[in-house]
Amino acid sequence: MTTNNQHLDAMLGGVTPYRIDQADGAVTAKAFDALYFTVAGQITTLTDSADANMLTACNITADTNDVEAGMFLRPVQGRTIKAVTLTSAGTAVAYGLTYATPSV
Repeated sequence: MTTNNQHLDAMLGGVTPYRIDQADGAVTAKAFDALYFTVAGQITTLTDSADANMLTACNITADTNDVEAGMFLRPVQGRTIKAVTLTSAGTAVAYGLTYATPSV
């Protein structure tokens, strides 16, 4: 059986997925190129490497902060995602993706 991560790896040319759920609390020691949600839920914090609030930039409303399964969230080009927190009472599961570095 092929998993979602194997599909992502094939589509994106090599990714390093990092699983994030509400039990992880604030994930801040990573730098992700994108987030992919496999389970819907709510997100509390999403900050890019320039300290911009990506929830606002992605038009995720402050009253619910809902994310759906299958959503990809990416920062503005040249930035990475540096802080992610899923709602502690939520069920969301996301994968932080780090794209492969192209060789020259």
